[in-house]
Amino acid sequence: MVRRHTISSLTMMTLHQKYLSLMNAASAAGAPFKLLRACFCLLSVSRAIDADCAVRLSKYSLSEGKFVLLFFLAQSADGIAPTELAKVAGVTKATVTGLSEGLVKIGLVKRVGADSDRRSFKLELTPKGKRVTEQVVREHGIWICSLFERLKSTDLEQFESLLSSVWLQTDEGKLSSHDLVTINKKNMREKNAKNPRKI
Repeated sequence: MVRRHTISSLTMMTLHQKYLSLMNAASAAGAPFKLLRACFCLLSVSRAIDADCAVRLSKYSLSEGKFVLLFFLAQSADGIAPTELAKVAGVTKATVTGLSEGLVKIGLVKRVGADSDRRSFKLELTPKGKRVTEQVVREHGIWICSLFERLKSTDLEQFESLLSSVWLQTDEGKLSSHDLVTINKKNMREKNAKNPRKI
């Protein structure tokens, strides 16, 4: 029988030194300690996940950005143009250019396209790139799941709900929420215009 750990049976998480220093200084200035600790706990977990991710990807000479490009390229049998790849990855074309240069150098990606126009080409995985991407995606999936395997389904739902509440307080969350409200109002106006109420 697998023993289910609770927070009381685990060592309380250790905050990174910079977060401890910031929290103590802000708390001394009168900021609410519990709210500060909650924020810095979240940042510490995020930092730890990023660090673990970097170590795992470094075995393949990859950064997170390069891995993301490989992942999207693996979804396309015909390759993807840099502009389109930038769009789906949510980065600039210049970023794709820099990352893809590194991937070409280590033999995971190749450029394919018209010889007559050097500006018109697509990026696609090499056979080596396909093997590496498949392996990294598999390992990454197992690792990511392992981070949350101690949580029950109800825990995960509550966890996402709590994170969503925090996210909605960020500028990005507020903007997205505002955009959603605007879209809903627009849809409602269009619906009412097509189906006016009879008085």
